[in-house]
Amino acid sequence: MDGCEWSDHRTLKNGVQGSIALAKPYLGLPIIYQKFDQAFEGSLTSETTDRMSSPIILRPIKFADGTIRPMIVFLPGRNPTAIRIDGQKVDLEVPVTDPVLNSLRATHPIDAVRMAAIREGFIEVKW
Repeated sequence: MDGCEWSDHRTLKNGVQGSIALAKPYLGLPIIYQKFDQAFEGSLTSETTDRMSSPIILRPIKFADGTIRPMIVFLPGRNPTAIRIDGQKVDLEVPVTDPVLNSLRATHPIDAVRMAAIREGFIEVKW
């Protein structure tokens, strides 16, 4: 299962009501979807600002022995409770039936990224 399996795109394509269950907004905003075939086209922004920094930072680290290894930093932060889809405010919730979350046995998108990293051999270090 890879990132193209998130259910967000299909959910957005089905239309927006007063609330919506999406995973990707928890990983940072804005998200701009381009038009492909019959796909959803539009933008997702924070409810209060145009931008919400990602709570996940990806960086390569070069060690003294010359090796380069990837690092993922998970920053604490507040989860968005609402977003704007093309300017329209909607309440946000985590999708309980998302295939990526389900395949990783995660209940939140941040946990899915963490579990995927561990599955790929990353070692978790807590400070």
